[in-house]
Amino acid sequence: MAAVSLPETAHAERLVNGYIMVKLDVCPVISAKRVDGAETVVSGRAIERFSLEEDFCLFAEQLWVLKAFALPPSVVAIVRKLLEAEMPVLEDLSIEFAQPDKPDQASTNTPMTFSLPPSRFPALRSLVLQGSSACLVPPLVLHLRRLIMGGEYSLLQNLSLSAFLDCLSSFKCMEELELTNCFAPSKTRDLRRPYSASHLVSVTIEDYPSNIHQLVSALILPAKGTVVLKGNLRGSTVQECWAAFSGMLPVDSRSLPVLRDITHIDVYHPPEQCYMTGKTECGDILDLEVVTDALNEPSLRRTRGELFEMMVRGARDIFPAAPVLSLAFLGHVDCVPAASWVAGLAGFHQLRNLDVDDVELRTELREVFAALKTPSPISAPQPLCPLLENLSLYGDIQSLDLLDALWQCLKWRRIHWQGSSPPLRAVFAEFFCDKLLPAPLVDHFEEKLSALVEKCVLDVTVMRGIRSR
Repeated sequence: MAAVSLPETAHAERLVNGYIMVKLDVCPVISAKRVDGAETVVSGRAIERFSLEEDFCLFAEQLWVLKAFALPPSVVAIVRKLLEAEMPVLEDLSIEFAQPDKPDQASTNTPMTFSLPPSRFPALRSLVLQGSSACLVPPLVLHLRRLIMGGEYSLLQNLSLSAFLDCLSSFKCMEELELTNCFAPSKTRDLRRPYSASHLVSVTIEDYPSNIHQLVSALILPAKGTVVLKGNLRGSTVQECWAAFSGMLPVDSRSLPVLRDITHIDVYHPPEQCYMTGKTECGDILDLEVVTDALNEPSLRRTRGELFEMMVRGARDIFPAAPVLSLAFLGHVDCVPAASWVAGLAGFHQLRNLDVDDVELRTELREVFAALKTPSPISAPQPLCPLLENLSLYGDIQSLDLLDALWQCLKWRRIHWQGSSPPLRAVFAEFFCDKLLPAPLVDHFEEKLSALVEKCVLDVTVMRGIRSR
């Protein structure tokens, strides 16, 4: 076998914990650790004469940890040869290939997929393949606690989804699963009887929505933990992007028990991201995200606004049975009319906390005020979200008329509340303007608002140009 050829800038460091670590300026680290703590040091030109077959295989049978970081794709053949060695006590295998400098450089790359026969790695507990993947079989994953595979969208691995689904019933010990752009587009639905992965508390899957749907439908996850589902919607319409939020969820909601415990929902679509996140009182998370062509594209602002309106209207459809107490919205609020706010909020009858944040801080929130002056479709003539206690608002203010509209909204809710005392207790409003508004009149409105709630904080800030807080 040919020796490993590395740049002259390579140097080595001796570590007291028994690692071999070779550092390079451009492809930094290769490390290994033996169970007996023995160490090997290779440096300078000696690295170019370092033969894996001659040197590495001498201690491969005693390797406990093997890690390679920031490798250039040109060494993939060497890595394949390295993985042909018998490593009967290896528990931790991590191989990371460097990302291309330009995304389009990777579009023509052949996926780097390795063969890992279970007979060579019987003790494997952690498998990390960044920028690459492996064709897994059930015996290999049987004792895995951690599995991370895949990489950027430009490095799509094109693995067989069906073959991976065959492995799920062997997730006896799996605690952490992260799959990023691993599978070829699925042309048919391959739905399996779900397997209870009782130890799996951290799941991150980024792929085509149909692939994600089949993967989570084939598992029953614990109620505790974090689940992140990120759909690739490049080249899709706004309607297809919206449909992906529900399309990523499993056939049976019992596969995701966290759905029944969510009490807080974030509906966010700033220019760089698009996601709906549910959280429980205990801190468990279900994060649904879509990657679209409109992200970070200034010319596609209206497209982002259309999708944000759908997210506002349909949030309850994504979390239909969740006992939601808190809602937070951030996006292009000017694209959401009052009717959409009414439709979106009507399903949250037990809501206690509502945050509305215009992402550009350039839109007045009059449509939100109009929605909150609407009778509840469930308990009319009581207001929409009748149990609302805390209201937080962030947006633009062009004149004092906006403060009057907010006061009218709170006054109407107080009048139409049927009970001993209205539940709305606190209002926090932070508004931004291009020119200074008369401070005495702002203070006057803050006093009027304070008469309707237990606590009111009103901030009006002059901020010209691009706004942020």
